[in-house]
Amino acid sequence: KDPTLQSVIKKLAEGWEQEDDPCLRQYHKFRHLLSSHDGLLLYGTRIVIPKGLRSLMLDKLHSSHLGVVKCRKLAQETVWWPGITADIERKVLDCYTCAKYRSSRSDPLMPTEFPHLPWSTVGMDFLKAKGELYLILQDYFSRFLEIHLIKNNQAPTVVKVLKHIFARHGVPHKVRSDNGPPFNSHVFAEFAKQYGFELLTSSPTFPQSNGLAESAVKTAKSLILKCTDWTVGLLHYNTTSLENGYSPSELLMGRKLRSTVPVLHDTLRPSLVYAPVLRNKELRQREESKKRYDRRHQAFVERPELSPGQLVWIRNMNMKGRILKKLDQPRSYLVETERGGRIQRNRFHLAPFKSQDPGSV
Repeated sequence: KDPTLQSVIKKLAEGWEQEDDPCLRQYHKFRHLLSSHDGLLLYGTRIVIPKGLRSLMLDKLHSSHLGVVKCRKLAQETVWWPGITADIERKVLDCYTCAKYRSSRSDPLMPTEFPHLPWSTVGMDFLKAKGELYLILQDYFSRFLEIHLIKNNQAPTVVKVLKHIFARHGVPHKVRSDNGPPFNSHVFAEFAKQYGFELLTSSPTFPQSNGLAESAVKTAKSLILKCTDWTVGLLHYNTTSLENGYSPSELLMGRKLRSTVPVLHDTLRPSLVYAPVLRNKELRQREESKKRYDRRHQAFVERPELSPGQLVWIRNMNMKGRILKKLDQPRSYLVETERGGRIQRNRFHLAPFKSQDPGSV
């Protein structure tokens, strides 16, 4: 018999007004709900479990691998001890099996910072369509879209195309891409160093973290698949006004582009964009977009950060891993897999757990 619970039963029988013993104090505040029956301590109609059996009882409560709410509901009808709610939450969140099969909820939208200058931050990605490979670029300030047919995605090929693009528009301060080839190559790193731009990479297999590039790829794919001549479609896209009232060409070049659609001569005259007004419009639109996204995906709570050494289940690879460090990019981590490789992954793909099986990394 557990001596602590026996002391509580004895205190209840004698009348329990004050308590100085730290072990008994956690029961003292619940004394009006505690009683004894046939030598058992009860909390209402729930059996109070001694400390030595709580781990076993948590295993039983979670044996069906139900979520926190269901496990708490089962406990509310059967057993109790001080702090049981927190223990159940910890048990479920640390469960390896649940981490392995748990569906991943969406994170709150994290809008990318709106640049102060045109062509200051550029996103890029690749698109395969109609058996061809395309390099897609989009300016974060103007949304000006570039589509280029390329032979392959090897670093020398991509660098050559980018040199031509930068010769027309200038060198951006920042280039955003995923962390896959060729952007993770030594050749591309040297190109970035030579031209003086910062390369910001997102986690592979998670294009949402480079949202504008993902959107640009969708737009480019639509143009290539739907248009008889996608170059004409691209021209129309870049000269059509956005929600902020300006076209991508106006924001990047200070003028509308002449397309195949007739237009008055005066419409093509150069015009200045008042940046503070544009910035206020963009920030309001982004805030509204974030609210709609979070509401639609029920994404209101940020996931807890992971710590170095923490065990995780890598969802999109179906294997275990260990956190090495948090990277500078938002929600991005360097992870060592159970096979010894090192990968970059977004928090979305990482489910933490505690070692509960012999194969833990």
